[in-house]
Amino acid sequence: MKYLLAGVLAFALSGVSMAEGSGKGGDEFRNTAARYAAQAQQARAKGQHEKARAYSRMAAIKRNAASLADKGRWSEIDWSEYHRLSAEVAGYKGKAHKGKGHSKGYK
Repeated sequence: MKYLLAGVLAFALSGVSMAEGSGKGGDEFRNTAARYAAQAQQARAKGQHEKARAYSRMAAIKRNAASLADKGRWSEIDWSEYHRLSAEVAGYKGKAHKGKGHSKGYK
């Protein structure tokens, strides 16, 4: 019984490692970049040009990170501008909901 359990566990773990290797290193960054590009387009349509600019730049940073990650050059990814822009966008969200009585934790 112990050997059967060990075999099942080994088989399950080998499937996990194959699933992890099926994509490229930067796939999640590309997915996020696409989401930011869509958010930029929505902000632009609403006339929120500074917010759109921030989202567009965040998308570009994520696409660059994806390219570097695909090549295994993770240490070369610089997140400093991304974090600054992320805080900037969070500030826009806070202003949009400030004082409107939302109960979902908006400030």
